[in-house]
Amino acid sequence: MLKSLLGSLISINLEENMTTTSGLERFIKSLLAQSGNSQLIRQLFPGQSPTIRIMPMGDSITAGTEPGGYRAPLENLLERQGYQFDFVGEQIIDDDPSRDPNHWGKSGRGIARTDEPLADKTYVSLQANESNEGSIRDGLLSDLDLAISTTYFSDVITDRNVVLLMLGTNDLIHQVVGTEFGASPAGDKNNDAQGEQQDKLAESAFDRLTFFMNRMDQEANASGLELDVIVGTIPTVSDKWKKDPISNVTRDEILQYNNLIRDELSNRSFQQLRNP
Repeated sequence: MLKSLLGSLISINLEENMTTTSGLERFIKSLLAQSGNSQLIRQLFPGQSPTIRIMPMGDSITAGTEPGGYRAPLENLLERQGYQFDFVGEQIIDDDPSRDPNHWGKSGRGIARTDEPLADKTYVSLQANESNEGSIRDGLLSDLDLAISTTYFSDVITDRNVVLLMLGTNDLIHQVVGTEFGASPAGDKNNDAQGEQQDKLAESAFDRLTFFMNRMDQEANASGLELDVIVGTIPTVSDKWKKDPISNVTRDEILQYNNLIRDELSNRSFQQLRNP
């Protein structure tokens, strides 16, 4: 079963006043401040041996909006606690201060490609200031088969594989909504992120995330892997995100998406994804 442990702890300790800093980064910094309390760390990464393979997975927040992102302080924290670990993934960012810089953070990526059908559902981007088709972005789903494989994880049953997942920010900022709600490409008529189907952003993103988790489970099963998946909530945003319109509706939907991660995702059952 999936464990949304970080999301749950963030909701207690960190979500108030969180603006553009990632929840995972703030969470790791809070753990650093409590370095004398190893109980929280052992909740996340129980067991000392053998080496724990950890894949930080997500978008630019994981890659590092600041060099090293949350990965650099996490690395320091685990080393101080005496853990043997290996960050895994195909991505390495220039000037990354981490001693082990591997990860699966890809800037600008959504959960899946914006217009990719998932199961029996189709999606569009309401964002109108990029093109007549909305904001079409690639998603991590397209190369999930490469990430969840024995290239990066161990299929030995006693070994520990961990995925740190934070995903969905680009889906909400670029207003990806299911067509079942009447959404049409570039449907944000006033370019203000409100007034159309923006109140369905959280529901649509959570449906996409659930599909993503089911696919991850399938890939793990196909490769004979067992994974501990720790899902983080996503950060809130300010009134404007670069050139993308952000409204009170957007911010409310981000909070609702985080609520769904905390309250619903951990109740879903997966064959190969287990509780840390």
